[in-house]
Amino acid sequence: MLLLIGVLVSLSVAAILFMVRVRAGSDMAELGRMSDQWLAEYRASHP
Repeated sequence: MLLLIGVLVSLSVAAILFMVRVRAGSDMAELGRMSDQWLAEYRASHP
C-alpha cells in the first residue's frame, strides 16, 4: 500500500515538473524573440 502511494506521488511530481519545463521552454523562446526585437530597435535608434 505504501509502495503504491509512493509510486503515485512520484508520477505526479514527474508530470508536474514536465509541464512546468514545457511552459518555461515556450516562455523562454518568447522572451528571447522579444529580446532580439528590442535589441534591433535599440540599435536602430542609437546609431
